[in-house]
Parts: sequence; C-alpha cells; structure tokens
Amino acid sequence: MAGAVHFFAVVESRDMDKERFLGNIYIHLPCHVTDAGSARVLEALKAERQSGFPATFMAEMEARFASEISNQMKKELRRACIGEFQFVCHDHEETCNTEQIVRPGVVFIALHPHTGLAVVTIVFHGVELPASQLLDQVSKEEILCRRAGAVSEPGNFEILLREEYGLIKTGTSRVCLSATQENKPQDDVARYYLAGETYRSENMGAALKPGAFLEQIGQDVAQYDSSEIYVGKNNILRIDTRANNSAEIPAVFSDAALLFIIELIVFQDAAVSRTNTKVVQKIGHEDRVPMKFLEDCSNEFGRTMAFWNIRVFRFITAQTLADIIAVRFETRADLAAYRENQQFLEHKINIRYALATEAENRVLNTIAVLLFVFEALPAFYRAGLMALSQSPMAPEQILAGTSSSGLVAIMLVILIRFLRTRKSGTATAK
Repeated sequence: MAGAVHFFAVVESRDMDKERFLGNIYIHLPCHVTDAGSARVLEALKAERQSGFPATFMAEMEARFASEISNQMKKELRRACIGEFQFVCHDHEETCNTEQIVRPGVVFIALHPHTGLAVVTIVFHGVELPASQLLDQVSKEEILCRRAGAVSEPGNFEILLREEYGLIKTGTSRVCLSATQENKPQDDVARYYLAGETYRSENMGAALKPGAFLEQIGQDVAQYDSSEIYVGKNNILRIDTRANNSAEIPAVFSDAALLFIIELIVFQDAAVSRTNTKVVQKIGHEDRVPMKFLEDCSNEFGRTMAFWNIRVFRFITAQTLADIIAVRFETRADLAAYRENQQFLEHKINIRYALATEAENRVLNTIAVLLFVFEALPAFYRAGLMALSQSPMAPEQILAGTSSSGLVAIMLVILIRFLRTRKSGTATAK
C-alpha cells in the first residue's frame, strides 16, 4: 500500500513555484472503433446518463452542435461518459516519486456510428497544477491513469481504451487549456503550453529561446470579445475575458463555444489518419496491392464527407475560427498528404497491371506463333508433296486442313478470352 500512498501524494511545492495553472483542461484523442469493440462502446452509450458535471458537459456540447452545425451529422453523434479516472499529471523525468501529481479527470466519448470514428475527451475541471508537465506527457503519448478508487499501478490510457472499449487512437491528440483573465498564464509559461513541453525542464538542461512561439502567443484569433484564443500546432490556450465573470475558472458553456469546433476538427483528423495509415502500410509493406483495397479505402473515407463539408458551420465567425485552427493543426496538409499517398498507390497498382498485361500479351503472342508453326508446317509439307507428285489434293484433304485451321483459331480465341477474364477477376479480387 505504500506505493499507492505515494501515487496519491501531492507534494507540489517545487513544481508549483515554477509554474501554476488554474482552470480547465480538455484533452481530445482522435479514435476509431474496431469491429470487436463497437459493442462495448454502444453499451457505454446506452448507459444511464450521470448527473452533475458529466451531464452538464454533454448537454452543452449537444446544444452547441444543435445550434451551430448545419448538416445531418450532428444528429448522428452519440455521447457518453465512461467515468472518472486518476491521471498522472507530472513529468516523470522532472518529478521524483514522492512528488507525484495526480488529478481526477472525467472521460467522455463522442461517437459517429456511421463512420466508426470517435473523439475521446479527458476533462480536468477546475484543476490546479503545473500544466506543462501534463502537456509533455500528452506529446510523448504517455498519458497514465487508473480508475478512481483503484489501488493498482497506473497504466497507459490508450491501452485502456483499446482493451476495454475497442477504441484505437489514430492521429494527434489536441489539448485546450482555459483560464480566466485573472489567472492568465504569463507569456513565458504560455509558450511552453503551445509547445507541449515541460516548462524550463531541469532534466533537459535547456529552455525555449526568447522568441520561440511568441508569434502564436501574440496573435489572438478569437472572433468575439468574450475570450482570447491562442493556437499552436497541437494545443490551444483560451482566456475567458467576460467582464462579469467573477469565478476562478471559466464556465463550461463558455468553453463549449470553442470545444465543439475543436472536436469537429479532431474528427477530421481521425478520418484522415485512419485511412492514410492503412494506405502507407500497404505502400511500404506489400508489393501486390489489390484494387479491392483501394476501393475499400475510398469508400471508408467517403463516408466521412459530412465532417469536411465547407458549409458545416452555420455562422461565419465559427467557420473563420475553424479555418484558422485547422491551418495551425495542419489538418488540410494531412488531407493533402493522404491524397498524394492514395495517388501513389493507384500509380503503383496501375504499373503492376500494366506489367501483367504486357506479360500476358507476350504469352499470347508466343502461343499464336507456336500454333501457327504446328498448324502451318504440316500444310506446307503436304502442299509440297502434292506439287512434287504433280497430283491435285483430294477434297477430303482440303476439308481436313481447313477444319483443322478453324479449330485451332477457335481454341486460340477461347484461350485469349480465358486469360483476359482471369485478369479482370484478379483486378477486382482482394
């Protein structure tokens, strides 16, 4: 039990002296559901909704999608809370075992059953901690947790999602930090938030250069005066600037105005990453890629078009902010990379079938020559004998020669049709 006590110990004086964040943190993981795991996710979705914060968060997200999203996709999304977990929120290389920082986080799933895509969101509501160390763990894909009340050692959160819910993480995790104006991080600290690295890491023995990430910190992309929004490649810092806000942390409904946009972009990331990963694996590991695979990938990605609709947002302000975030997240660049990989795969398949056609033509030409030789030589031989003997060919001989040539021609046509049919069947097979 001593290890368990250490796990829950919160001795933060050294880290909190260096950095202090007070507010809400939302970690978004793009995922897709495996066939074996879909039943477990649906079971979680059917569970009775919880009260309190989980109910409030899901209601706010549903309300945002209902009022701000224009297409049918919003009606197909299903949401569930799968419970509270204890998360390790410190950098192991910066914090000794007796100074572990652990915080409770509530985990939500947003599932789109038609595509099998999902976004898992970890919510730390009203949390106080050195946030850069948590962001460092996210960057390293080492989010550690265990269920609330458990005494086991913490495990990798992505493994838990895969084993218990059949959810496979695909793509890059994105984080949104939200604080009030009174608790706004200083620029020197905020730079590390956008970088996703531990603030002034002692283990690393180096710090960000004074000018690094200052451009992002100095560029507020918010569309309304109720907040400031600073966007990095993976992380976003939101500052609630509402004049009448006397609370220490931003309200959920206020955060939801940004979170629903982030969630939609993370769905896009999941769509691209899932299919592109399959394409890249095929390109790198298989020489003979069937046309059926290319068709399956096109159909899979085609089902996600609802997330890419340029008119998905009802309001220009939301669309403008989404475009800015997508550029910073490089979502469109990932889409372009997927299309290039798909074109390369098509080119690779076309080359293979062109080579197969060329080889087939060589075989057919060889067969035709052989048949001609075997058929023509006896005829020439008989004709030569007749000429030497100066006796005319009997009608029976002429008929036999003609019938034999016709039979050979028919066999040649049947052989050609058989080879072409087999090639066509191979092109569409798995």
